[in-house]
Amino acid sequence: MGSTPASCFCNFNEGNYRWGKAFIRKSDAGYIVEMNGERAHASSLGSAAQLAGVSFGALKHWINLANYFKIYCIQPGTDGAVQILLAGSAWSPYGFRYAPVGNDRTEAALRHYAGQSGVDNSDRKMLVIGDRWFYFEAKR
Repeated sequence: MGSTPASCFCNFNEGNYRWGKAFIRKSDAGYIVEMNGERAHASSLGSAAQLAGVSFGALKHWINLANYFKIYCIQPGTDGAVQILLAGSAWSPYGFRYAPVGNDRTEAALRHYAGQSGVDNSDRKMLVIGDRWFYFEAKR
């Protein structure tokens, strides 16, 4: 799988993560990995990573990045955008959206919503902050 999350990576709190469809949760006896409705026990974070389908090094890399930059989740957003939720987004999501190069439709949609201040797409606020970058605050 390499070092790129399959669909998303979340750093809920120390010992509790999401990698793609797998949820990794710290327990008294190590970790519990939940995926596709099944639960498995792992004695270490390295073993939990393996059960989730990622190398320990890649998982640690993303945990370290998320901790350093105060990221809560990186996930696919609407219309092919990448959504980066910042720490504190568990209750009221906010952060950045990025329209990948070559995805003109996504960029156009995000620019439209930013022009409406996010009102059309259920955001409370949406602003263009860079070339293909947008800041948003979702309604809760």
